[in-house]
Amino acid sequence: MQYPDPNGNPHTSPAIPETMRAVRVHQRGGPDVLQLEEIPTPRPGPGQVLIRVATAGVNMADVGQRSGQYPNLGELPLTLGYEVAGTVALVGEGVRFPQSL
Repeated sequence: MQYPDPNGNPHTSPAIPETMRAVRVHQRGGPDVLQLEEIPTPRPGPGQVLIRVATAGVNMADVGQRSGQYPNLGELPLTLGYEVAGTVALVGEGVRFPQSL
């Protein structure tokens, strides 16, 4: 797939796998409710990006989501992971890169 790099030049992304590993929660509770699963790789919608994650962390928002003590909980099952570092793999319609990084 091609998308523009931050300078507007075409860039070809490596193939995006059909599935990915994710830590998921199907019920609220302690650390024992965390499940590592293989799920379909999401595709970005308008205004969204897909990040090829190089590293991820668990923060207090993830702990709160898991335990049910975080506002804006969302529907179960939840895919956790608010802290990630990586590279943009795909961009959705309307996404624009900043002029300077």
